[in-house]
Amino acid sequence: MTPPSLPIEVIEHALGFLDGDFETLAACSLVCRGLLLGCRALVWRHVTLNAPAYKLKERLDKLTEILTLVPDIGYHVRSFTVLCGQRARMSVEGAIHLCKLFPALRSLTLYSVDSADLPALFALIHSVPTLEALHLFDIGDNFVRASTLYSLPSLPPLPYITEAPSISSERGAPSQSNLRVLSMVGRRKLQGPSFQEIAPFIRNAGRESSSLTSLDLRIPVDNALKDEPRVPSFASQLTHFGILVSDMYENGDADPLGREHMTKVFSDLPRCTSLRSLCFQYDVSAAFFFREYSHHVNRTSPASSRPWIYPFFLEKLYNLLSAPGGPPFPDLERLTLVFLNPLDWLSNCKAEFDKLAQACLSIKEDENAQGRRRYLRFARLEIQVMIADMCFVLGKHARVSDAHTHFLETRGKTMWLFEGFTKAGVQVEILWVDRMYEVERS
Repeated sequence: MTPPSLPIEVIEHALGFLDGDFETLAACSLVCRGLLLGCRALVWRHVTLNAPAYKLKERLDKLTEILTLVPDIGYHVRSFTVLCGQRARMSVEGAIHLCKLFPALRSLTLYSVDSADLPALFALIHSVPTLEALHLFDIGDNFVRASTLYSLPSLPPLPYITEAPSISSERGAPSQSNLRVLSMVGRRKLQGPSFQEIAPFIRNAGRESSSLTSLDLRIPVDNALKDEPRVPSFASQLTHFGILVSDMYENGDADPLGREHMTKVFSDLPRCTSLRSLCFQYDVSAAFFFREYSHHVNRTSPASSRPWIYPFFLEKLYNLLSAPGGPPFPDLERLTLVFLNPLDWLSNCKAEFDKLAQACLSIKEDENAQGRRRYLRFARLEIQVMIADMCFVLGKHARVSDAHTHFLETRGKTMWLFEGFTKAGVQVEILWVDRMYEVERS
């Protein structure tokens, strides 16, 4: 069957309505060969390799076989995700190997990343010139290498992949990349030597990629490095910035080193003058673990202990946003607060959230003595609860299911904390983050 005599733009627009409907797209490509390329582009645009330990090698071999037999498929892949888990972690050599099959790859997402692999992954940024986004989740030290790609069949030379240049040239100038988004998110604490090995790259990322506008450094670091993670020197070019802060020991006491780091972060944040989106990951995971495990061992109810966070973090955020003079982030549109604790731990912070709403929505006088909002574009507050991974460690899937059910029951009862935002017309969403760090949106 020949395709109808329609402009290619019209055909592509029509096929766009089938995006995500893989069965229908496959049927269209079989019925009309003229639609094959358009359908194939939609089917293969986003590739996710999701495999348990015993299936990883089999699925890797199958994917490589398909791409070797039909090399054109690789040209349609724009994003590639490897979601295997710690017991089936693919080696960084394997990830690089597969990326070389995708000459137009723009986004790479990896889970359960060993910190020892990070330098090689950062070199990958330069060896894949089309790469614009690198997302690394669940970074940790010394993950078990349960599966690699060393046994995959060899491939012919690929002319569209360049060799990874050195990070610095002979004169010390960094090589350029096209990276726009760098995201490092997790809850496992990196030890000092591991973080120090990658810190130079993070600090120079803005120079190595002048197009870098989104940076998430939401990873806990050994307390010995009290200044990490930090606001980068190239903060002024960022439109999104995310960072991790913490101020609670496992027994629930305040952590002075954590507060010292938090204070430093808030003092440096005004350098992010172009921000449209700001994200904080407030980490009390040690206290959550300690509390839940203690109650499990002692067979007591978790409700019998002190279940709330310190307002210190919210007070610091209020002070930043309400500082005298012009707003530090005049273009701010969205604020995201990620909590590593159940929703009901926030119940003592009503006054702090009210003050935060006042800071975001306050009216200031301009030169003509006319009142206008201090953050004119601010329109969205997201509260995210990221405890699924910890609940899985404590009690597998049943514990995650119980925690999710409790979240759904508590969410509606928690909205009163954010009345200061909702009454002003700001969209407020309270969201669950699953074990794979995906935000569950209704």
